[in-house]
Amino acid sequence: MAVMMRAPAAVSLVRYGFSVEADRVYRGLLRRGRGRVAAVAADLGMPVAQVGEALAELAYRGAVAPPDAGQPGWRAEPPDRLLALLNDREGQHPARRPAPPGAGAPRFTPRERALISFLTAGHSDAGAARGLGVSPRTVSSMLRVLMDRLGVGNRFQLGVAVGRLTGGPPTHS
Repeated sequence: MAVMMRAPAAVSLVRYGFSVEADRVYRGLLRRGRGRVAAVAADLGMPVAQVGEALAELAYRGAVAPPDAGQPGWRAEPPDRLLALLNDREGQHPARRPAPPGAGAPRFTPRERALISFLTAGHSDAGAARGLGVSPRTVSSMLRVLMDRLGVGNRFQLGVAVGRLTGGPPTHS
């Protein structure tokens, strides 16, 4: 009697701190197998620049492999391998835990840096969402990920932590 093995369902990468767009591109690559940036963008109906940014985010965290000489196009890591990569022994992605004292400053993704710029310039969440081309709910999710990663409990503490790490905006006297 043959036993049918079901492939693991794609995991939601948003749960692991990825942007919604990166999650969408990862799922698109899983369906497609391999893909060049322009082809993936056309399949998903997304701007090429947005797909490129999502692929950079995915590659940085090991979710996709860049094109190589033998096989052109980006390739998504299989979901089971990606889950093993993302989960540590406590079942939580390391980037969501605060960095130990003395560790280097956390790296912010280009989208996180853009969000920080909008907010420090005085934009509301809705204004930052419009500027980033995302929903206000995505902005809230991004802020929660940043708070988790920096080990802070509220937006004020997030502002202080980001200011310390980036040199922050000049203070008014």
